[in-house]
Amino acid sequence: SAFGLEYLMGAEKKDFRQILWILGFFCAIGIIIWFLSFGFSFSHTNDSYGQETIRIIKTIRKEILLNDFWRYFLIVGTSSGVIVAFFMKRINSHFMAILLIGLMIIDLINIQSKKEIKFSDIKKMERKQFKKTSADNFLLNDKETFRIFPIGKLFGSNQWSYYHQSIGGYSAIKMNGIQEIITNNLYHPMEDGFPINMNIVEMMNVKYLISQTPLYNPSLSLIPEISGTSMYIYQNENFLPRGYFVKNTRVISNVVDRLNFMNSGKFSPGDEAILHNALDLNIDFKGEKSAVLKEFKPGHVRWNLQSSTSSLFVISESYYKPGWKAYLNGVLVPLHKANHIQMALVIPEGQHELRLEFDPEAYYQFATLEKMILYSLYLFIFIHGFYSYRKRIPFFVLSILFC
Repeated sequence: SAFGLEYLMGAEKKDFRQILWILGFFCAIGIIIWFLSFGFSFSHTNDSYGQETIRIIKTIRKEILLNDFWRYFLIVGTSSGVIVAFFMKRINSHFMAILLIGLMIIDLINIQSKKEIKFSDIKKMERKQFKKTSADNFLLNDKETFRIFPIGKLFGSNQWSYYHQSIGGYSAIKMNGIQEIITNNLYHPMEDGFPINMNIVEMMNVKYLISQTPLYNPSLSLIPEISGTSMYIYQNENFLPRGYFVKNTRVISNVVDRLNFMNSGKFSPGDEAILHNALDLNIDFKGEKSAVLKEFKPGHVRWNLQSSTSSLFVISESYYKPGWKAYLNGVLVPLHKANHIQMALVIPEGQHELRLEFDPEAYYQFATLEKMILYSLYLFIFIHGFYSYRKRIPFFVLSILFC
């Protein structure tokens, strides 16, 4: 585009016909694709939704394409009008360049803002696709903070992640440590022959298990009023809270050894935390301890803690060093990796308020830097454009910097 703008700045009247052909070509391309779009299906072979939902999704896809067409024709039409006005001597070359660059800036701002597109049927689609069931209502009436475990084919279903905190998540993309636990531990048979590692289930704060087949385990209690022939919901009687104190630690640095130990009957997550590295601190696991969850929101958790000795507190949240920050009585304290995917921190003797915040500094730094660069570029273009208009300096360098 820089060379194109430089060419336009130096174009003569004899070049007008060739430029009109180029503008006509871009218009023709848009018109051809627009006509071809009438034959588009706006569906995919992997779309596994009901007929009504598919109809709404196809309507949304059509509206997105139509909006893009309108923007395309608006840009091409406006650009053509500016160029024609230049060749007809209605505006000079520098004013033409300012208008074209301004048009590009407006388009970039439109893309950069990424405004949410509001469709009239979006709520209807959500209500249709994620209609609450008796199981959803039962789980939502439980005001404790917990996760659920949809087993087998239900594991990655968005249906369970829409209303509830599911260990399956809402995306197939997962952190490496979590995927290792799912692959190597979650469905590993225990010594009693049960096909699920209940130690993993307990440490992940799972209170309810949802299965399409009956489950038989002494720690699971069937919820009969919402269970039927195709869906069984069980309460895990031994589930651990979102944060808890442990009585002991074990250091296993090797990944394979650590995952293997978590599959053994020796692992008891409520009593012992597996650390990656030894803590150079004096921890007394005896004495009275209590943890009360006072506030829970995505990216923000707060506890009131009390311990008669220096203790280790395990948090059932994914360890992510660049993101999570822990504040004990308002003071930043270090987090340690525990149980392969969780976090732990040392709590000194006494009463404390623990606040856990998800605050990825790199994300905010790069977002701020991106905005500074973008707005500086716009300011530079405006100042340089005004200066060039006054001094009749070619826009070639300016165009390269902009594009």
